[in-house]
Parts: sequence; structure tokens; C-alpha cells
Amino acid sequence: MKSSLIITLFAAVLVLSSFKGEKNVDAAPVAANTISGSIMDKETGEFLAGVEVELEGTSKKVYTDFDGNYSFSNVKDGVYKVKAHLISYKEESLTKVEVANASSKKMDIKLDQAH
Repeated sequence: MKSSLIITLFAAVLVLSSFKGEKNVDAAPVAANTISGSIMDKETGEFLAGVEVELEGTSKKVYTDFDGNYSFSNVKDGVYKVKAHLISYKEESLTKVEVANASSKKMDIKLDQAH
């Protein structure tokens, strides 16, 4: 009698715990906005690698690749400022980058050399 009660309780715990991790497959997907672009030297047009690009107001920070490209993914809806910084260049900030409803924005930035 005791062992059948323990088995029944164990089975009930297993069944209840299986419902805990169930996900709603009908839920709408979360909007995934993207902000990307390339960064180049304003004078020469040469693409710049290793530029620190920051999305102000977030903890997102990336560096450009060898072709001067950067990309922020999974950005929440809102208005942001994209900020680019590289040693020996003036810092550049682009304001009013607005993303919403799974949009994708391309923001190319040209940096001036610091003299």
C-alpha cells in the first residue's frame, strides 16, 4: 500500500513538472530590429577596421570588421544614437536612429581625421 502511494505521488510530480516547461507555440514572435552599416575615412573613402561602435542608451558595443562593417541585432523598438570612435579620428554620433516592428536600418558613418 505504501509503495503504490509513493509511486502514484512520484508519477503525479513527473506529470506536473512536465507542464512547467511547456511553451505557447501560438505566441507572436518578438520584433528583432537591426542597425548596421559601414564606417569609412571621410577624406579617402577607405573602410576602417576596429572602430568601436556604441548604441547609446544600451550596453551594446561592437567593433567594425576588416571591411568596416558593424551590426547590432535584437535591438528593442526605440530611438537611438549610434556613436563611432577610433584613435586618431574625431568621434562621430548619429542621432535619431529609429527602429520599430522588426525593421532594419543601415547607417553609414564617415569619420574625420583628428589633426
